[in-house]
Amino acid sequence: MLAWTFTNTGADTEDVFKETPLPDGRYQTPDGPRAFATRREVIHVRGKPDVVLIVRISRHGPIISDAAPEKAPKGQVLAIEAADLEPNDTAAAGIFALDQAQTIEQAQQAAQAITAPVQNMLVADRSHIALFTTGRIPVRKSGDGEAPVDGADGAHDWKGYAAGLQLPHYQDPASGQLVNGNERTAPASFPVYLGGDSYGDWRARRMKQLLAGRSGLTVADFTRMQVDDVSTLVPVLLPRLLAAAPHDGSLGARAAGLLRGWDGTMDKSTPQPLVFNAWVHAFHAAVLARAGAADWTGPWAEFTAFVLTPAGASWCGGNCDAMLRTALANSVQSLATHFGDDPSAWRWGNVHQAQFFHPVLGLIPGLGDFAGFSVPVNGDDETLFRGGSGDDRLTSNHGPAYRGVYDLADLDDGSRFALVPGESGNLFSRHAGDLLAGWSRGDAFALGRAPGRVEQTIVMTPP
Repeated sequence: MLAWTFTNTGADTEDVFKETPLPDGRYQTPDGPRAFATRREVIHVRGKPDVVLIVRISRHGPIISDAAPEKAPKGQVLAIEAADLEPNDTAAAGIFALDQAQTIEQAQQAAQAITAPVQNMLVADRSHIALFTTGRIPVRKSGDGEAPVDGADGAHDWKGYAAGLQLPHYQDPASGQLVNGNERTAPASFPVYLGGDSYGDWRARRMKQLLAGRSGLTVADFTRMQVDDVSTLVPVLLPRLLAAAPHDGSLGARAAGLLRGWDGTMDKSTPQPLVFNAWVHAFHAAVLARAGAADWTGPWAEFTAFVLTPAGASWCGGNCDAMLRTALANSVQSLATHFGDDPSAWRWGNVHQAQFFHPVLGLIPGLGDFAGFSVPVNGDDETLFRGGSGDDRLTSNHGPAYRGVYDLADLDDGSRFALVPGESGNLFSRHAGDLLAGWSRGDAFALGRAPGRVEQTIVMTPP
C-alpha cells in the first residue's frame, strides 16, 4: 500500500541560446557552420486556410524568435534548450510504475524513471516516508542559465543531467516528518544547481508549527490543517511595514492601524488580510516598475521580503519607507473607492473569492461571468488553504480544487476527500456547484468503492 503526491520544485530546466546565422543560411557552432534542421508543422483552423509553420532547429533546440523576430538580438536568433524536450523521455513509464508501486523502494525506482517534470514527490507506505525528486536537471559547462547566452562558442553548453539520487532525496528522517509547500528542498551547499528563484518555506513553516510536539494525529486533524489560514509571511513583513506607516489620521494610517497586533490569520470576514495584501502587492509592483521589470513573474513574496531587508533596500534607492507609504496610500485609496472610507468595514472575502469558470464558455464575452462559480474563502497565496492570486493579486484563481487525506490503515472508510465545484461536469446540472460551500468551509467526505445512490449517468464517447 502506497500513497504519493507531487509539488513543484521550481527548478531551472530551460536555457535560451543566442545563435549566430551565417549568410549562407547556416549558423555558427564550435565545430564550424552547421545547417539548421527544419520541421514543417500544419495548424488546421476551422473555417480558414491551414497555417503552415517552418520550424528551424539548432543544436540547442527550436528557434523561438522566428515567431517574434523583433525579440532577437541584432544579427542573432534565439533557441531554447529544454530538458523535457530532450530524447529518451520515460515519464509515462515512470508514472505507470508509480501507479503499480507498493513500497518506498519501488516508488524510488519509479521516480528515477520520471524524466520530466522536475517535482518533489512525497511518498508513504505503512512503515516508511520519503521525498524523492523526479526529472532531469541540466549540468552546464559554465554559467547558471539565468539569461540568454552565446551558443556559438559552446562555453555554456549542457554536458549532461543530474537525476535520480543525484537530486535531493530524504527517507525516514529522525523527526518522523516530511513536508513540502514548493519550497527549496536542498541546502545552499547542494552540488547541483537547481535554479536561482526558489519559493520560500512559508507554508512549510506553518505545517511544522502545526505538527510540532504532536503525536497520534487523526484524519480529522490533517483535514483541518489543509484549510489552515494563518500566514507565516505576515510576521516577517509586518514589522517593517508598520515602521514606515504614517501616524497622521489619514486613511492609510487608519488602515495600517488595523494591522497592529494582528496574528496573520487570513479570515475572509476581517479587513486585515485585505489591507495587508493590497499594500504589499502595491509595493512589490512599484519596486519592479522602478527597476523597469514590471513583467517579472518570479516568487513575489520572497523578493519582497528581501527588498525589505538592509541588503535589498537598494531596490528602493537605499530606503524603502517612502515607497511603502506611497504604496499604502495608493492601495487603500483604491479600496476606498470600492468599499467606502471606513477600513474597519472592509472584508477580505469581498475580493478574495475562489473562481471556477468553464474552460470554454468562460471565455465567451458576455457569457463568461455566468459560466462558473465563485465563493469567498479564507487564506491567501502563502497559507495552507492556498488561494493564489490573479493579476490583481487579490482574487483566488489558483488553489487546491482537490484535497485528500489518506488513512493507509483503513483506506476506503478512513480516508477523506474534497472536490470542487461539484459532482457534475455539466454546467447546467443542479449538481454543478453543490460541493462549493462545503469545500470553502473545509468539509471532507468518504469516497467508497461503490456509490450509495445514482441520480444521473454521464456517458462520454470519444469522437
